[in-house]
Amino acid sequence: MNKPLNANVASQNTQERKNDKTDFNMESTSIVNNAEKEKRFCFPENITTSFARKMAVVAVGEVTVCATTKILGHTYAIHLLISGPDGDQRIDHPCQGYAHHSSLVAQDQTHVGIFYNEYVQEQWQVVYLCLDLATGKLSEPEQVMMGQELIHPPVAACSQRGLFVAWPESDGQHIRIRIAKRQGSSWELYPLISGPQVNAFRPVITACEDAIFVAWDEYKNQTYQVVLASSLAADEPFKINDRLGDVNERWLNPTLVANSPSEVYVACLVLQTVTDERGVVDHYPFASAAIWDGQIFKTLAAQNKLSATKVIADFRDGTLPSETYKGYLGWRREPQLTRLAGGNIYLLWESRPESSNTSVEGQLLGRQLHSDGTCGPVEQFANSGYSYAVANHSGENQLTIGLFVFENENNQVMQAQAIKTDDASPCQSPANLWARWDQLYTKRPTPPRMRIQHDDKAYSLFWADTHCHSNFSPDAEGEVDELIHFARDVAGLDALCIIDNDYYPHKALMDAEWQIHQDHSRLFSKDKEFVVFPGYEFTFHDRALTPHFNHRCVVFQEAGGNLVRRIDPGVNHETELYAKLNQTPVMCYPHHPTFRLSDSSREWNVEVCSSWRVCIEESDFSRQQLRQGKVFGFIGSSDTHRCVPGLGGAMTGLLATDLTPRAMFDAYRSRRIIATQGVKVAIDFRINNHLIGSQIQSDRPARMTACVQSPEPIEFVEIIRDGIEVVYQQEVGREQCELEFIDKDTLPGTHFYFLRVKLQGETSFNDDPAKNNHWPFTKDSRYPHNLAKAHGCFAWTSPIWVTR
Repeated sequence: MNKPLNANVASQNTQERKNDKTDFNMESTSIVNNAEKEKRFCFPENITTSFARKMAVVAVGEVTVCATTKILGHTYAIHLLISGPDGDQRIDHPCQGYAHHSSLVAQDQTHVGIFYNEYVQEQWQVVYLCLDLATGKLSEPEQVMMGQELIHPPVAACSQRGLFVAWPESDGQHIRIRIAKRQGSSWELYPLISGPQVNAFRPVITACEDAIFVAWDEYKNQTYQVVLASSLAADEPFKINDRLGDVNERWLNPTLVANSPSEVYVACLVLQTVTDERGVVDHYPFASAAIWDGQIFKTLAAQNKLSATKVIADFRDGTLPSETYKGYLGWRREPQLTRLAGGNIYLLWESRPESSNTSVEGQLLGRQLHSDGTCGPVEQFANSGYSYAVANHSGENQLTIGLFVFENENNQVMQAQAIKTDDASPCQSPANLWARWDQLYTKRPTPPRMRIQHDDKAYSLFWADTHCHSNFSPDAEGEVDELIHFARDVAGLDALCIIDNDYYPHKALMDAEWQIHQDHSRLFSKDKEFVVFPGYEFTFHDRALTPHFNHRCVVFQEAGGNLVRRIDPGVNHETELYAKLNQTPVMCYPHHPTFRLSDSSREWNVEVCSSWRVCIEESDFSRQQLRQGKVFGFIGSSDTHRCVPGLGGAMTGLLATDLTPRAMFDAYRSRRIIATQGVKVAIDFRINNHLIGSQIQSDRPARMTACVQSPEPIEFVEIIRDGIEVVYQQEVGREQCELEFIDKDTLPGTHFYFLRVKLQGETSFNDDPAKNNHWPFTKDSRYPHNLAKAHGCFAWTSPIWVTR
């Protein structure tokens, strides 16, 4: 049925690096009240010191050493805590460039080796320092490896054969595992041991007698698996022993410890992609463990089974929502193994339950692993901090840990603790909270790609999610490579941009992390196959707005853009951000229910739906901006914090001439884009044969045509004029339709039109329109707090502006 309507849509559905003398000292202050914390957090008045989330810890006799990276502006130091019977000593080692993450290893009873990766003078390097515990002095830094391509954080172990270090590095095509051994004051490189046609990540290393064992995760055949390799004698090269993995699962983030060369424990994160009855997609995370006996892996079995015997540690509480998802500054998906002096092996993991209201206080849980393949009960060992790190080897019947304790928004204190295993308290996972996640997600078939002709150019419709977060944001889950692989191989996207927060909350985006984003863009972008844009989120807050968010997604066409953060000197407004961006092509767009547009040369579009809100339907703020004369297109992007890019309830369709960064940026700039709630609804909407995003002049009535193709049945399509009037509606009931309409009633002046498509099914909105309050999803709503159904029912073309 075709019928022109006049109805109110809103009522219907409503840098510069500092020198090495920079002072890193901070005074510890008392906890401030919530209002003051909110003020300082949203509107910082000066450069803010922050720390990396990662911490390393090692136990040497009665001394514990902890290490992390400390950031003040664009100046970096390795921050050390030496804790012993005589008290604590803190040391800051100024770095040459942008340090990333460090690792520690006990070389003997008086020396600790420190390794870290660092980006300096447009090159990556692995650096080694030696800490003398007797004097508290550090050696001069040694360069283990330097290269222009990406180098990920190193790990180290010390055996009877000497000091070994392993790290992942890129050759420009793939990421491979590299191992080196210290020979005097130089380093001997071993041949590459990971496969030539796979990407390998996150190595761990341990030593036992003469044997060196290395494990890592690698991506192969569209999934992750864990690989174990070893060198058992001085003259023996490293060789791969075996792999761990399973169908429909991703095995990554391994941890490793050995009791003997024939009793090596490996544990790792395992992820199953699951969905619930509402259509939300997420991950069921747990840890599995196995013992290498010199010949084969023997999988450990939990005494109290969860869903399978291989579930040794249940990571669901806080990461797989029972009702809602909340961010946390710690690490809830990284198992850690430790060997006590008596030979007991413990698996530890960090948890912040969903029922908790804090982002800076979690629990350290664990259980003992036995050589017969069984496990002890789950116990709680600590509950006073976050980002727990457990020493790979500890004293008898005690755990040596490092942790952060949050005092206020400008002070996170690194502490070391020794915890008696006998002092642990029983802990049992909540029961029956996750019954809704009862099935594995099945990848949807990819619909045929729409291809259209306009004038002398051919366009194809590509799909992108340019707003998602990795664990470089302190309130999000997922490795950078994990998000890229998920977006490409599970969600079926053509393009992705991971935009981690520049400072939000309580942690700055590190310069090395920004370089890693750019390096991943170079490595994983392949013209005509897949595009990874580098970007970040500028988290400036505008006091004049309610709510006062005025964040910007900053998306670069290619690597080479500046990292400009709101805590940097002279940057406390988006106009100052734009002044400091270099000439690399960049687009910036707001993504909250309210915003203030300021720079038309970079601000081409606005995010109108995400996994948090469907702003264009819940509020008329965006339409008001259009009625006031603003010109922008519509972006859908997930803003997922749960590592489900492309399945977070929003994506953007781009009519581009090719799948390349330049062609896609031209589509964004020209506003040839479609926002959807996650379904690949293909739309060719034109006025007087001009494509979406066009600004045209005409002395005759606007003639509108559209072709809509959807993988799901369409309920209706409608044309909306000036954000208020539905001038045309067609009920459909099938997967595709075509329409033609001439608007004969428009008055002289400039008007804008866009096409709105509603698929069959419920609307998946946050709240009843009467409860519209412009805030993120509430806990008691059907789709709360970053939990949108993967495939919602609405799509909107960008407007076409017509002046008569």
